Parts: sequence; C-alpha cells; structure tokens
Amino acid sequence: FVTAAQPDGDIRFNLSYTWDDLVEFGKHSALEVVTESANKDQSLPAWCQHEGQPAERYHCLERVYLRGEVRVCFSLVYLASDIYQRWRHKFKSRAIATVFGETPELQLGDGLQTVTIISAGDDSAANLRIPVGSPIAEVIRRVYAPDGRLLYWSRVHFPSKFVRMDFKLR
Repeated sequence: FVTAAQPDGDIRFNLSYTWDDLVEFGKHSALEVVTESANKDQSLPAWCQHEGQPAERYHCLERVYLRGEVRVCFSLVYLASDIYQRWRHKFKSRAIATVFGETPELQLGDGLQTVTIISAGDDSAANLRIPVGSPIAEVIRRVYAPDGRLLYWSRVHFPSKFVRMDFKLR
C-alpha cells in the first residue's frame, strides 16, 4: 500500500535566530499582500504600546509568505511610517526583514523575538488555510532604532508542522 507524498511534506525550517537567517528566509519566500493601510497611517495599537518608545505613526501590513504553493506564515506588521515611505518601493514586493538586511543606510538598533506555541484563531487559520485551533508558532518581533524608537513590530504565525527549533546546549 503506497500513498502519495504530501505536497508540503518536505518543508521544514528553523525559526530565525539571527538577522542573516531572517533576511535569508525572506529571500526564499514568495509574498502575498493580504491588506495594507492605504495612506492612512496610524498609531501603534494599544495592545503593543508597551513594546518601547513608539514612532509617531505606523504603516500596517498583513502578508502571507509562501514556499511554492504552500502558505508557510501569516504576518501582521506595524512599520514606522517614515521608514515605510522612504523605502516603499522595496517593501511592496519583498520581506521587510530582507529589506532591512539589504539597506545599509537604514540604521537599526536592537531586535527582539519571542516565540509562543498557540492555537490558530479565525484570521490566521483563514490566511494559512488550516483549521481553526491548529497548533501554530507565534513569533513576536520588535526592531528598534539606535535611539530606542520602535521601528517594526510584527506578529508572525507559522503552522507548527513547518517549524523546527534547534538549541545548542551549553
């Protein structure tokens, strides 16, 4: 008895732990824009105000990243409006982290990443085309300017079947 291989069966990747890894992930993923704030930049939502010194306004984007035809992650991003406006042409078609990594004149400070395993809600499930309640890895990323201003805040959801995490024990 033989069954056909799953089309997404070979997709596994480590969650990024370095800028270089994150930039590389974006280079190998196709991008589908779900929504984008249309010239209506906004303040940072109340639920992420505690993440640092906020920029004046943010551009909001929702995106799905694909490997081939497979949806590997869904992201909600708040990007400082001045940064978005300056490099808008790059952000339209490329992963934000990839643009950050390949734009030397963009001065970045610290970056933080938090990983939590949760269940997919309605929005993530619909965009990832998985059942509501499926296990997903939620990655919250924050990138700051050297002066401490929050430039980038994102919530990225990965179906857990694609995620791998390796840790070096010391």
